[in-house]
Amino acid sequence: MVEKNLYVTYADGSEELLKDQSIKENPVAFVYQVKSDYPVDFQNPFLQSIAKDYPEAAITCVHLNEQGIPQASFDWRIKKAFIDTTQSLKAMSHCTRLKVCCLIVKNNRIISTGVNGTPKGFKNCDEVFSPTERLTKGYYERHHQFSEAYEVHAEMNAVLELGRNTSIDNYENLELYCSTCPCAGCAKMIAQSGIKKVFYAEAYDRMPDGAKNLQDFGIEVYKI
Repeated sequence: MVEKNLYVTYADGSEELLKDQSIKENPVAFVYQVKSDYPVDFQNPFLQSIAKDYPEAAITCVHLNEQGIPQASFDWRIKKAFIDTTQSLKAMSHCTRLKVCCLIVKNNRIISTGVNGTPKGFKNCDEVFSPTERLTKGYYERHHQFSEAYEVHAEMNAVLELGRNTSIDNYENLELYCSTCPCAGCAKMIAQSGIKKVFYAEAYDRMPDGAKNLQDFGIEVYKI
């Protein structure tokens, strides 16, 4: 069973569990606790409202396991900023069906980026499928065949780019952020790369099992 609770601390030191969206004056910190197995869903429109209305207040996410024992905690504002960056940069993708961006982060610094698309020098997806053709019958099947044969997923491009980054002295404590949840194939690559935490914004409609695969590999998975 998934349990979600939001706590607020005020400037006078008092704390309360928010049972609705009524917040008193001078909140200084919010703690959003989610008790569940992986993947952990921390998406909450109310947190975005809090971040806007109380820009100085800390927002911390805490993951509890089924026994109520804390497994992880992190600054929601920082994680959301990286996810928002993937949502902006995915516009660089030339894919006509689904644009995806992936970031690899170390110590809150972006060290690698990737978007989905064809290899360098090869024709782009939007050059193959015109706006008119995208409206024709059978487009999705033709695109799927093209994508399977020629397109590289954003996660793969980010990991490949990471390998070319000579400024990284070690590959420990890496986090991966993706606008769409990695597929099962990318989950295997992410596990092999040693990345232990994955944050994503949206489920992948064609391959919804990616998050479970990541979990099976012992990777912490969070929806932000």
